[in-house]
Amino acid sequence: MQYTAYLILAPISIVILLAVFGATRRYRSSAEILALRWLLVAVIGWLFFDSLEVLAPDPSMTLFWAKVSYLFIAITPVCWLNFAVQYGSSGTRPCLRRPGFWLFLLIPTVTVLLLWSPVSHHLVWAETAFVPVEGFLALQVEHGIAFWAFIVHGYALVVLGALFIVRHHVTGLPLYRFQSQWLLIGVIVPLLINLVYVFRLAPDLRKDYTPIGFAMAGIAFSIGMLWHGLFDLKPIARATVIDRLVDPVMTMDLEGRLIDFNPAAGKLLAALHQAKQPAALIGVPFHRGLQGWPALVDYVDSDASESEDLILEWDGVTRFYECCTSVLLSPRARPIGRLVILHDITERKETESVLRYHMAELEAGNEYLDAFAHTVAHDLKGPLATILGYAEMLNLYLNQWTLEQMQEHLDDLAQTARRMVQIIDALLLFSRVHRQQNLALDCIDMADVVAESLDRVSVIVMEKGARVVMPPAWPAVLGHGLWIVEVWVNYLTNALKYGGSPPVIELGYDWNSSGVGQESFVRFWVRDGGSGLTESEIRMLFVPFTRLHDSEAPGHGLGLSIVRRIVEQLGGQVGVESAPGDGSTFWFTLMAAEAVPESAGTSVEGGSDAMGESDVAGF
Repeated sequence: MQYTAYLILAPISIVILLAVFGATRRYRSSAEILALRWLLVAVIGWLFFDSLEVLAPDPSMTLFWAKVSYLFIAITPVCWLNFAVQYGSSGTRPCLRRPGFWLFLLIPTVTVLLLWSPVSHHLVWAETAFVPVEGFLALQVEHGIAFWAFIVHGYALVVLGALFIVRHHVTGLPLYRFQSQWLLIGVIVPLLINLVYVFRLAPDLRKDYTPIGFAMAGIAFSIGMLWHGLFDLKPIARATVIDRLVDPVMTMDLEGRLIDFNPAAGKLLAALHQAKQPAALIGVPFHRGLQGWPALVDYVDSDASESEDLILEWDGVTRFYECCTSVLLSPRARPIGRLVILHDITERKETESVLRYHMAELEAGNEYLDAFAHTVAHDLKGPLATILGYAEMLNLYLNQWTLEQMQEHLDDLAQTARRMVQIIDALLLFSRVHRQQNLALDCIDMADVVAESLDRVSVIVMEKGARVVMPPAWPAVLGHGLWIVEVWVNYLTNALKYGGSPPVIELGYDWNSSGVGQESFVRFWVRDGGSGLTESEIRMLFVPFTRLHDSEAPGHGLGLSIVRRIVEQLGGQVGVESAPGDGSTFWFTLMAAEAVPESAGTSVEGGSDAMGESDVAGF
């Protein structure tokens, strides 16, 4: 009944193995899947031609099909080892790799050649006999020395493959142990059956049921796939996850040598070393493999537990990476190496930089706008007080004033109101300074601007008894009149406050300032006879909320910062020249609206031809 049972089980086994082969088609063609398919092909071929051997009608055909089946018998252990190595080494580099792996085919190939050779087949089959059994012609052989070499080699490959699975079973996570136990069952069953047949442990067993045992292994494999997700869940994550990561991932052993990296890291290493085969870096010290990235080497050497942002040069471009490392532990929680992951955050850093730039611009704009609002509010107090005073006077003396007196006071009231409108217009205009680009500049008559500025400070001039001298004429420049008035008013106010008692203030200009490109610039200045400034005090000027003489005059210390903002927006520069005891000269430059005169380089200021104190007091 042995042969009859075999002919019943063999077709069933072939169908099962074909079903398992078909089930693997729905998985990605990874190295593990391909290895399993080769194993299934070998076992199916063994079963199929072994069945033809049993069904052969005469000794010659029986012998022929027996030799054909040996082609598949010979490669089955090699296919099994290949599958076990690929599965057991998932997530790491297989320790048995091409081309050395093909050396395992040497003995099977020689065995098959000897078997098919008419002069040396006796080295495999020393004697052959054909015995009728259950109506079939059974081939009985006495094995030769080459067969025993072959069988020892085959057992060694099967046991070696089993060791890979056992190692994976012992060191893997509990889920993967459920998977690998079915592989162990699948390999143990055919191995035991073959041992019983080859060594005649069951004297009455005349038929080799080893291929049936491999069919049972196929059932175990299918259980592992369908019940425990053998290839869905097992760590072929190396191919499906790690290798597909866009983030470079590298591992090194306890000696600090590179032992593995994914394709993204390989690309980085290849660019760093200008090498086409980054795999050559496997086994080299980490410091040498990353010698072009000292920042990364220092970070890894520091054994930092927290991630760190590093700047790395790659392909001539500066890239930002978030680096993190972790210790790799064995199943017994012993350190066996380190994992290094680099996450490219260049885009995030660039976005953050842009956001910081715009935030700084927004804060600066708000700061200057707030500063100007404070200044203008202070300037509005005077006109508002004047308007309020005229309103109260009109209310008290309306019936006593003549028409001419009322007209005169109403004219003063209208002039004061117009000044307030100008100040408010300047505020609205300045609110757009921080966000305007490529301003369209107007031609400004500086004489009118200076006159308006002196009018704005005329009350302080009279209160201080100040003397203001200036040139009889001014050059035309490019800018915004209302803004430039604010510059002059700030400079004049500071000079009146800190220019001595009584203040003597000189206004002037010269053509000695440097320009940009082919444009000509005019430098305007306000000089006072005050106590002057030290170098440390000069460095504090033009900084918002900075006041040098808190006790001498009220204020908020924002005027000069506004001056700087306005002038720079108009394309000019600001500055101060001062020394203790020699007074101060505050200056600003603007682009000239006319050709540079032949006398350029000389300074024009108040003197014998300048407007005197009486002229200013008349405002």
